[in-house]
Amino acid sequence: MEEKLSLIRLFYEPGVGMDAGYVIPSQDVLLTFINNFTGPINFGNTSSSSNLSGLDLSGNKFDGPIPESISKFLKLESLDISNNSFSGRFPTSLFKIPSLQWDL
Repeated sequence: MEEKLSLIRLFYEPGVGMDAGYVIPSQDVLLTFINNFTGPINFGNTSSSSNLSGLDLSGNKFDGPIPESISKFLKLESLDISNNSFSGRFPTSLFKIPSLQWDL
């Protein structure tokens, strides 16, 4: 029986870095909150067939635009990008994710 990773949790790991070209494998949830990750973030190399249903990037120091590449995660239900330094316009492509719950 093949086991599949379903959760990656990086909580308060200030010495850990996250490359801006980070690729999401097939896990279901990625939590990276309160890590002081910096720089822009891009999920451009990730397949739209990803099973990612939860993405928490909150409490870091990500900057630049909110990545439109998040809209590739068609199974995404939960997204938290609060408490970062994102700038620019909100990508309207995120509204096309069918199962994403909004808390505005």
